[in-house]
Amino acid sequence: MAIWSNTTKTEKGIALEQKLLTLSKPLKLVAAKSGAGTVNPTQLARLTNLQQPKQELELRPIYLSEENTVTVPVMLSNTGLTEGYNLFQVGIYAEDPDDGEILYIIAQTDIASGERVPSAAESPGYSIDWNFAIRTSLSSSIEVVVNEAGKLTMTQADARYVQTEEMNQALFGKVDKAKGKGLSSNDFDDAYKAKLDGLETEFGKYETKSTMIAATISASGWSNGQYSFEDSYPNATYDLSVEPDSTCTEAQLDAWSGARIVGSSTGNVLKAFGDVPAVDVPVILEVKKK
Repeated sequence: MAIWSNTTKTEKGIALEQKLLTLSKPLKLVAAKSGAGTVNPTQLARLTNLQQPKQELELRPIYLSEENTVTVPVMLSNTGLTEGYNLFQVGIYAEDPDDGEILYIIAQTDIASGERVPSAAESPGYSIDWNFAIRTSLSSSIEVVVNEAGKLTMTQADARYVQTEEMNQALFGKVDKAKGKGLSSNDFDDAYKAKLDGLETEFGKYETKSTMIAATISASGWSNGQYSFEDSYPNATYDLSVEPDSTCTEAQLDAWSGARIVGSSTGNVLKAFGDVPAVDVPVILEVKKK
């Protein structure tokens, strides 16, 4: 269960915002990437690129979630990924009128082992979704260059439809042959159900969409330095990621950071190595059914 509490605008990103306000130009987000390296969280704002960049991610259309706050959806897909890796960083890049593409925002997980991203062969259709809530006075004039990652061209779509039609013909061709061999209706029904069960299992591997949920980690919910989501989201059924919500006050963020919170690979449970937060903390839960 990955936690992304170390999220910040870079020094170049903050300077870009000031420059664009002076020039009365919009902020243009041009790319998102993943990285397999880490740095001390105090160094994140000074970075100009991710550590050990791994993948281009998909930027999706943004939306205003509240005044001066824009939400930027980002998706990681392992389509075409030949080798898996441990994910530690996610970055959003913006276009600087003088310096070109610059690292605007960076997030780094607190989990010591990172979050494992499997190759396409290991886990076909694997994906992760994030929603970056960005507070900026430029929120009403942000442009996003939406890439074409994961989108079907007409040719690709036609090819998939052809494959589906061929599969149907093959399946129902077997039905005709079965009838010709004199199989009873019960025998055929059993065989047909087994075929459908097999298809359901195969396509079930691709059901990896996640749901974003606003929640609150209450100060009273901690027990022996731990906060458990197991009753609502048992690890056997759900993968869960937790990050502070953009509505957090400075005091709430300080309490969260001071608690030095980590997750667990064996249960949807948070553990605080520091003092547990003495205040309620609004968070975003990313829930994905296994």
